[in-house]
Amino acid sequence: MLLSSYAYSQKNSDAIAAADYKANCIVTFPKLKLQTENNAEGVMQFLKAYLPALTNNNCGLHLNYVTTSPGGQHYSFTQTYKGLEIYQAEIKVNIDRGNVVRSVLDNSFTTDSWNITPTETTSNAVIAIDKKSNEAYIGEKHIENFATEVIYVNGLKFYERPLNCFADSIVTGNVFLPDPLTTAHQQYNNIDLDSSDKNTVLTNTQLRTVSFKAGFNAGVFELQNQFVRLIDIDSPQIVPATGSTPAFLFNRSQSGFEDVNVFYHLNKVRDHTDSLGFDLANHQVWADPHGGYNDNSYFAPAFSPPRIFYGIGGIDDAEDADVVTHEYGHFLSYNAAPNSNIGLERTSLDEGFGDYIAAAYSRIYDSYKDDLIFNWDGHNQYWNGRVVNTGKVYPTNVNGNMYNNGEIWSASLMAILDVIGKPATDSLIYETHYSYASNINMDDAAYLLLDADSNLTGGAYHCVVYEKLMNRGLVPFFANNPCGLSAIKETPSAPLSFVQNGHSFAIINSTEADITFDIMDINGRFIESVTSSDAIIRYENSSLPAALYFVRARTKNGVSGFKWSKAQ
Repeated sequence: MLLSSYAYSQKNSDAIAAADYKANCIVTFPKLKLQTENNAEGVMQFLKAYLPALTNNNCGLHLNYVTTSPGGQHYSFTQTYKGLEIYQAEIKVNIDRGNVVRSVLDNSFTTDSWNITPTETTSNAVIAIDKKSNEAYIGEKHIENFATEVIYVNGLKFYERPLNCFADSIVTGNVFLPDPLTTAHQQYNNIDLDSSDKNTVLTNTQLRTVSFKAGFNAGVFELQNQFVRLIDIDSPQIVPATGSTPAFLFNRSQSGFEDVNVFYHLNKVRDHTDSLGFDLANHQVWADPHGGYNDNSYFAPAFSPPRIFYGIGGIDDAEDADVVTHEYGHFLSYNAAPNSNIGLERTSLDEGFGDYIAAAYSRIYDSYKDDLIFNWDGHNQYWNGRVVNTGKVYPTNVNGNMYNNGEIWSASLMAILDVIGKPATDSLIYETHYSYASNINMDDAAYLLLDADSNLTGGAYHCVVYEKLMNRGLVPFFANNPCGLSAIKETPSAPLSFVQNGHSFAIINSTEADITFDIMDINGRFIESVTSSDAIIRYENSSLPAALYFVRARTKNGVSGFKWSKAQ
């Protein structure tokens, strides 16, 4: 049985991701003008000419969805073979408003050696690939208990992955902004502040009364609207608070307090996202503020609408705005690129994004200990919490733990926020999420973030974003980079040699592994991406103007950067 991780959990920091179903996603930046109509049919024509795996006459494409962001349109397809979808063969195409294909994220399979013929199949039929033998089988895909996606072949379980993710009227209500320790400027000091949800001097003095919009139906005020609805699903069975008056002034000892805290903070992040022009939050999510006895929260995308469960073990998760908004980050990511949170580094990116959303939001209210995440819920006897200022770098400190890896991404985003501010950073990372596909790596996301800046702002923040990503090892250091940067904390390298003249360059590959190299201009804009396994890879492009270009070469062993000075 093959296993994969698809966890959006807020904690479980000791969890280890299982082996991924698909090894990697190939990311290229064609920067080609779309010669067809900017619609699904036109993009399919482009892909069939662009991707070698689609030249087989047995292969086709099924449109999964199309989303629109301020930067352009984003098409997701699944490769088909003889009419059947190939499992996890997503192909994502991101096109800007000038009809330029900015990036292609390719999970396609080469099918020339396949010898299978679908006969009578069900609507759940898919083609599944044995990772070890690369053999293709016809199987069936099922969602079990809204929590697990399972592939069966000949009635036997072939592969599975968990889906659940382990974190109008004007009324008033009490909340924490963002948590009692932060606003009191205190630390835990090894005492049990949960106290079985009892009121304490600390929790009483740190309550804040806020105004917000809530539902009103048949004379009853309810904590729901078209975007957020509180429900009672999991144990303990606690029905969300309602009222005959527009006052939800609960204290911590009352279950209605967690209801108000969740509803308020989810709507604040939703309204902010909408104000930036993104439609990520224009969908409803259901949330259970008392969603299980475990000390853990999770986002569950298999339900319709998707749901968030906040655990009550230890400190009730719904009491900490960091937990509340981290899980909502998974919801935003899912809406931007549905069903793409597959693969160790892709799930690591999602955890880091959720931590960034939470940390950046909490800082609005108070900057005390803003290098910590889950200040109230974690960093205590219940669990260790996380940080958003880690010194870890990519890929040296990457391991099988997506929460560990996510700290590299959240630290990069917070460093960018420190310079350009929250609205600009949020816009860049939101736009980046529309471009995501399954199985991408963290350094792929770094280049998608740079490309989002190029697309949205014309590269206004390029040097800031480049520097902060470079400091985490997510992009290579170039000695004569256009930003004038002179140092990097750590730069991974691949055993490659680079030879150039005024018209071409060659990369000498002694690794016997595939090389993917990206070419960028002096402003950091992507020109082209090429993948080859040849021992000597020669590149020439007479259409490029004379200028200084940067070449980023990647193998499974590391990354190297080179400069190419092209003459006329």
